[in-house]
Amino acid sequence: MTATKRRQLQLWILSVALWYVLFGFFGAPRLLKFVVLWQLPKQIGRPVTLQNVRVNPFTMSVALQGFGITEKNADGKPFVSWDEVFVNVDPTGLLGKEIVFSTINISNATARVQVNPDGSFNFSDILTRFPADPNKPKESRQPPVVRVGQLRITGTKAIYDDHSRATPFHTTIGPIDVTLRDFSTAPRRHAPYAFTATTEVGETFSWRGRVHLSPVRSEGEFAVENIALKKYAPFYDEFLNLTLRSGTISIAGNYRVEFSDQLTLAQLSNATIRLNALDITEPGQTNTVMALGDLTIAGIDLDLLAQTVAVAALRTTGDRVAIYKLADGLPNVAKMLKPLPAATNSAPTKPWRVTVGEVRSDDHRATVTGYFGNETSRYERVQLTNLRIVTEPLSLTVDEILVVAPRLDVHLPADATNLFAKAGAPPTTTNAAPDKPLPFASVGAFVVSNATATFTDETVQPTAGLTVTGVAVRVTGFTTATNGLTEFAVAGRIDNTAPFSLTGHFNPFSIDATTELRVAFKNINLVPAGPYSGKFAGYLIRRGTVSIDLNYDIHQRALKAANTLLLDQFTFGEAVDSPSATKLPVKLAVAILKDRHGQIKLDVPIEGRVDDPQFRYWPAVWGVLGNMFTKIFTAPFSMLGSMFGGGGEELSYQEFAPGSAVLQSNEIKKLDVLIKALTERPALNLEITGSIDPVKDREPLKREKLKVLAGADYATGLRALYVEALPRLTPPAPPKLTSNVSNLGTKSTAPVAGTKAKRVAGDLPLEELERQYLPLVELQAEDYRRLTAARVASVVEFLKTTGQLADDRLFISTNPNAPVAKDGARVIFSLQ
Repeated sequence: MTATKRRQLQLWILSVALWYVLFGFFGAPRLLKFVVLWQLPKQIGRPVTLQNVRVNPFTMSVALQGFGITEKNADGKPFVSWDEVFVNVDPTGLLGKEIVFSTINISNATARVQVNPDGSFNFSDILTRFPADPNKPKESRQPPVVRVGQLRITGTKAIYDDHSRATPFHTTIGPIDVTLRDFSTAPRRHAPYAFTATTEVGETFSWRGRVHLSPVRSEGEFAVENIALKKYAPFYDEFLNLTLRSGTISIAGNYRVEFSDQLTLAQLSNATIRLNALDITEPGQTNTVMALGDLTIAGIDLDLLAQTVAVAALRTTGDRVAIYKLADGLPNVAKMLKPLPAATNSAPTKPWRVTVGEVRSDDHRATVTGYFGNETSRYERVQLTNLRIVTEPLSLTVDEILVVAPRLDVHLPADATNLFAKAGAPPTTTNAAPDKPLPFASVGAFVVSNATATFTDETVQPTAGLTVTGVAVRVTGFTTATNGLTEFAVAGRIDNTAPFSLTGHFNPFSIDATTELRVAFKNINLVPAGPYSGKFAGYLIRRGTVSIDLNYDIHQRALKAANTLLLDQFTFGEAVDSPSATKLPVKLAVAILKDRHGQIKLDVPIEGRVDDPQFRYWPAVWGVLGNMFTKIFTAPFSMLGSMFGGGGEELSYQEFAPGSAVLQSNEIKKLDVLIKALTERPALNLEITGSIDPVKDREPLKREKLKVLAGADYATGLRALYVEALPRLTPPAPPKLTSNVSNLGTKSTAPVAGTKAKRVAGDLPLEELERQYLPLVELQAEDYRRLTAARVASVVEFLKTTGQLADDRLFISTNPNAPVAKDGARVIFSLQ
């Protein structure tokens, strides 16, 4: 090449370089700015501003500064803007048929996303300007590889407004910082990235890890912290009927996700979810209904495609719940969830499998009002070990459930009797769902340690109370399977003194399973139950204990039950003026049942078949007890007869021969039964009342009185009485006598006197004299009283002498001013 040509080439190269530099520094920026401001508004239908464009042809970089797109409406809010976008292209990539950006920097960008009331977005109109062509063939050639050495986004914020909700939602996310290095669309290349963001209320988001594009996959770690749940109320208000006053949630963990034509991998590992300071009220109210100090779910491993979840531990602390009864009978918490749309029938899905190594709740407290007074429950700790759940078919298994130091306090206010009337009846449903098999459930062991319960009742006066302490429960082998057998043991103390226990085994889900139950309460002090006794029986309890033994055995559906109640030294105290007290003689019932050792023992055996629809266990028990007490109150002597040798209500009287006070041999047997009963029932006393038969006792009593009037020589005295009476009376015509005796009634109606009267009296036989004179004998009330007193004396003498009964147990009813009892020729007994 000649020097001239060489010089021309150099000038040409210099000229091209000069034009390149001039165009790059001056022409290209103006041309690029012109194209952006001219074409972009036409394409997107929005005003566009661009303050400056810088191009460096030497470094192959472009910077767009002061860029902004405003909304098309009149408010002129920015849609997208940034201070600067800087792009540095590496031209050497073209040698490898790659597009290489050594640096992309975006600073102080802003993007606004708005959901309109109709559900559309503020950019929906832009999307309609670029409709997808379904008939357009897909590109068959491989797109060029794109590499980015470093992408940095700093100081950026995103504004989100949602006007489609009943309550508009607004949030600002920013500043947002993003870093992406060594990004490539080539296969098997990964790019590390980092993302951080903060919202206007201090919520923070951070991700870091690696991203791949061929295939699309990413793995790394993320953290979302201090999400203010109250802020997002517009999104859950349509599902919940509550007000969330406070509460934050934080989520952190590792993730892996991968796509080919579809999702092929989605996993979380070692994730943690934490909920703090939750405070829930009812709409328009200020009182807390639910509160939670802290909930932490740690060690979460989730596989979305395999549908498995493994949790190392779930822990809560400081939870509070306030439950009360609504007017329709439902608890208030039942209405915190609004009704959801009816689910449509869908094809069976693959089951989810959930395992939780430990579930633990500390420092719990709940209050319940309106159902049975006011109840407060709390515990120190509840812990579940190795919880496993399968969704299809539904099953739940847990190795152990442990409850430490639970406490239940029940308080009945003075107006508790009106609680149910105030609340109303719960709604009833008429369309019952068809029976479905129970989901499988299994609990290896259920353990309760150091449980306490208190009961306070102000519906009675004085206030009644009961405390149960040191309760320990252990239930093993619980399962809903029909071949399972659950064993249980419960023990504790009532008022720190009286021990109780429950032991046995059962299967509530199999009617054919063998069931054994043993319940024992020992020496429970009855004095604290005195207010109930005063209210319903009319007497407080001065002393006494009760022991209860219940034994239930079910084999091949046949039930044999023994119910034993032992009251020791049970004694009523002072009387109480209670309008609710029964009018029945409760003291008498106690006296009949209490033996000479001061004990009342009731045995109620029950037998039946549990598959008999007519058999009801507790009605049967109360039926037996009711019949017994009915018999005590209505036929107490029959009750004693059944207990001590036989006899019915005829034990309540001692029959005498007419006019006699001598005990009859056939009647003494009844006294023997009474003696045995009174000996065995030292609290039982006997009131004794004499009685006469006004018909049967009259003639024998007159004869006895006639003997007294006649004197020691009955025949002589009777004739003298007869002679004395003849002048005053006209006796009725006697029957025919011997031929030498005149008939007083036929020969004359005039009174007979003097010698004639003596002759008549001397001629009559003694029996005829007695017959004629007896109507002249007048009986007085005192005569009857002497007979009743003699009869009572005979009975009392026998009871004292033969029965060795003390005087203070026999009460003789004597009232000289009262009419003589005319209930028969007998002595009548009543029990006290």
